Amino acid sequence: RTPFVLCERSSGPGYPNDWKSSLRRRVGRRAAAVVANSRAGMELWNAGPLGPPCYVVPNGVPLGEIDAIAPDESEPPDLTPDAEMLLYAGRYIASKNPLALLRAFDRVLAARPNAVAVLHGQGPLEAPMHELHRQLEHRERIRIYGFTRKLWHQMKRARLFVSISDYEGNPNTVIEAVASGRPVVISDIAEHREFLDDASAWMVKGKAPDGIAAAILRALDEPDASTEKVRLARDRIERFSVETMAARYLEL
Repeated sequence: RTPFVLCERSSGPGYPNDWKSSLRRRVGRRAAAVVANSRAGMELWNAGPLGPPCYVVPNGVPLGEIDAIAPDESEPPDLTPDAEMLLYAGRYIASKNPLALLRAFDRVLAARPNAVAVLHGQGPLEAPMHELHRQLEHRERIRIYGFTRKLWHQMKRARLFVSISDYEGNPNTVIEAVASGRPVVISDIAEHREFLDDASAWMVKGKAPDGIAAAILRALDEPDASTEKVRLARDRIERFSVETMAARYLEL
């Protein structure tokens, strides 16, 4: 008889039609409330009959802490000062499309001789990523790393941030990249469009490597447009401060 609140951190496509998801739905329907970090997550629970009341409270991001971070030219350690750093950070799983992203980076590096692609993450696709990496023409300028505690430092150094997920909850790394003043190249999905749009981000339809590469190249080739997108995007994420989100939880 203890009331509990279920926190939804993904959306419908993140759950297969199996016994575990079925059990989760049964338990979740007994919650006093469901708090999702995206509208897509909320709709997952609103779709069921006699479900609990549902609310959206996005993730809180420490904007002040990110603002105080300085670029770290020593991270990653093997980049030259004039390198155009293209950054990805996230899990190495199918829904994040890291293999398509590697192929896209290879195409970008062919056109940008000073560009270097840096990927940070962990997950079951790490071995296939390294296997593909060995086949890429410009593999010497593509770095596949594991987890890092200096992601914000690297965001401040990067030229842009890329995330081509099939679906999300409320994507922390994209928000953090915007807070770091980086233009973002992101998949055109509903969860990204909850807080960004064509005016504030470089949107990619689909996950074909050619399309991803074209969006990255355009972001690099049009620095004035990227700067304006960063300005608009930063305005959009001011509401994601930890203090604001904590107040919304307390209100709930």
